Amino acid sequence: MSYLRLGGVLLALLVVLAPLAAQEEPSLKKILTEERITPCADYRHNARRLIPEWYLTGRIDSIYETINFIESQCDGVGFERLRRLLAIEAGEYAGDLCDSNMIEDVVFGGYWWGWYHRDARFWPVFGDAWLPRIDTSAYARLLQGLTDRLLVQTDSTTAEHALLRYYVRDPGYIRARLREHSYPGTCLQETYDREIDYQLALRDHNRVHWAVMTGIWIPLDRAELLGNKMQLGGKLGYRFNRLGVDLSLLFRFLESANEYVIRDGDKEDRGTSFLGGYLGADGAFEAVRSGRHTLSLIGGIGLDGFGPAGGEDDSETAGVNSLNLNIGMTYRLAVSSDLTRYIGVQGRYNVVKYGTGGGSDLTGNTISIAVMYGSLTNTASRRLKELGYYE
Repeated sequence: MSYLRLGGVLLALLVVLAPLAAQEEPSLKKILTEERITPCADYRHNARRLIPEWYLTGRIDSIYETINFIESQCDGVGFERLRRLLAIEAGEYAGDLCDSNMIEDVVFGGYWWGWYHRDARFWPVFGDAWLPRIDTSAYARLLQGLTDRLLVQTDSTTAEHALLRYYVRDPGYIRARLREHSYPGTCLQETYDREIDYQLALRDHNRVHWAVMTGIWIPLDRAELLGNKMQLGGKLGYRFNRLGVDLSLLFRFLESANEYVIRDGDKEDRGTSFLGGYLGADGAFEAVRSGRHTLSLIGGIGLDGFGPAGGEDDSETAGVNSLNLNIGMTYRLAVSSDLTRYIGVQGRYNVVKYGTGGGSDLTGNTISIAVMYGSLTNTASRRLKELGYYE
C-alpha cells in the first residue's frame, strides 16, 4: 500500500512541475548542448538553426560568440566560410587567400567539394531514426545570399572577390586573374606561379608525337623513269626534350610515267601500275626552337620498295625492295594556343638502290617533300591548359 501512495505522490509532482518546466525559457548553452547525436554534431547543427535569425536581427556578436564556443570544443566544425563572409562584409578580411581547400581546387583541379558543400550543405546522419531532423536550409540560404550580395559589392580585382568566386564555383575566373598576377603576395598566387613554372619546365620533356602527312616523292637520275608519285602516311613517336624517335609509314601511288620492267629469275613484271611504300625508324633533333617555330634535323633508316599495283594481271615478282638511308629537315609552326598542335613541312633526301633483277635501270636516289599536321603533347601541356596559362 505504501508503494501505491509513493507512486501517487510522484505522479502529482510530475503533473504540477511539468507545465512550469515547459514555460522555462531555454538558455543559449542549453540549446547548443541539447544532446542528440554527439556533442560536436549537436553544437554545429543547433547553431545553424539559430545563426540565420541572429544575422537578420543584427546579433553578430552572438554569432561570433557561438562559433568561438563551438570551435573551442571541436575541430573542423565548418564555420570558416561564414567567418570569412562576415569579415568581408565588415571590411576586415585579411585577403591572404591561404585556404588549402581553395588552393587545391583552383590550382590543382580538385573536385568542388570544398567549403560550399562542407559548410552549407552538411547534413548529419542521425543515429536514432525517430528523432526529427532540424531544418538548416535557412543557414544554407543565408550563406548563398550573403555570397551573392557581396559578389556584386566587391571589386572584381580584389582577393575578397576571388574568394567569393570560389564559393560560387567559378575557378575559371580565378585562374584568369591569377594568370594576370592579380593577387600578389597571397598564398594562392604564389602557389599558382610555382605550379606554372614547374609545368613550363616539363612542357618540352617526354612528349608523345603523332602526325599525318602527304606530299610528293621525286625519283632522281635513271629512276626518273618512274615519274613523281603522290605520298601519304603518318608517324608515331616520342620526344625526349630536343631528341626524338618516330616510326614512319608512307604509301606512294599513281601510274608510272613510263613502262618499267622488274625481273625475278624467269618471272617478269612489265607495266606502268605502281604502288610503293616506306617503313622505318626516324630520329629527330630540334636544333632551333623559338616561340611557335621549330626547326629539326632528321635522319632515318627503313625498308623502301614498290611494285605493280595489281589489276587484271597479278604481280609475278616480289617487286623492288631497298634499304633506305635518309636525312632531312622539318619545320613546324604551332597553331594551337597551347603550342601542342602544329603544321609543318618536311624534306628528305633518300639514299636507295632499286635492283630490278636485270629489268629497267632505276639507279638513283629520291627526294620526298611533305606537308604535315601533328601534335606533341604530355601531362605538363594539359596541366598548363587547365590552369589557363595559354588563354
